[in-house]
Amino acid sequence: MTPTVLNGPFELANRILYILDAAWPQGVTFNSLALLDYALVHSEELGGPPSLHPATPGKQGELAVRRPTLQTAIALLIRHGLIDATATDAGIAYSASESAGAFVELIQSDQGVRLRERSEWIAGNLVGLTRDQLREVLRGITSEWQHEFETPGTEETSG
Repeated sequence: MTPTVLNGPFELANRILYILDAAWPQGVTFNSLALLDYALVHSEELGGPPSLHPATPGKQGELAVRRPTLQTAIALLIRHGLIDATATDAGIAYSASESAGAFVELIQSDQGVRLRERSEWIAGNLVGLTRDQLREVLRGITSEWQHEFETPGTEETSG
């Protein structure tokens, strides 16, 4: 079996760690992490810094496909003591551990700088929104996905 590099558990764990470090001390639920990671990768589409990955057709499936990998990434981060899990009224919330910031600071690569910029933008603009508010923000992107499936003359009309 060929290991997944792009959007694999290690890359996703790295992005999640940056998001949670920037959001610290606030915790983030699983569903919100999935949405925030999507926003981090496609930040430019939300009015943020340039996106980490280029825009590609078919990205509408990214959220669904990424969920199992997100579970693996979270388990990896917990196992290594980089994030904590806390039971809340909204479900389990994940937050950066005390050692997360030091770990993130060790990464001095260009990609690390890009992740820090985007995760700080995410923390300042999207963390703290309710799941419904976050979905509404992302709805602008997801409504564009519909156009990828339409062919000329097949657009649906209301009424």
